[in-house]
Amino acid sequence: MFEVDNDQIKITRGDSAALKVGLTMKSGVAYQMQEGDALKLTVRRAPDANKLVELASDTDTITFVPTDTKDLNAGEYCFDIQLTTAGGDVFTVVGMKTGTLTNFTVLPDVSD
Repeated sequence: MFEVDNDQIKITRGDSAALKVGLTMKSGVAYQMQEGDALKLTVRRAPDANKLVELASDTDTITFVPTDTKDLNAGEYCFDIQLTTAGGDVFTVVGMKTGTLTNFTVLPDVSD
């Protein structure tokens, strides 16, 4: 299972998934990734904890493979996604919301 709702991700441990990241500039115009741009998704137990998962992509789609989450315990984590442009600018395009400590849920797998 893979579900994204309101900047919250739920994934069953060990599943494959593709996350298409919609990028929009402040003007409301869609941003098209350029050569040299990169997206990076980072998952941690808490914002200041060690990285547990780090996925990168040079397209607007971040892909999970089974090994990315198979060793994570079922539970609540946090994640963000950063866009680094070819020019070196860094933008957090999905992040933590005020008042929430988790936004990434790993669900247990039954068919292990």
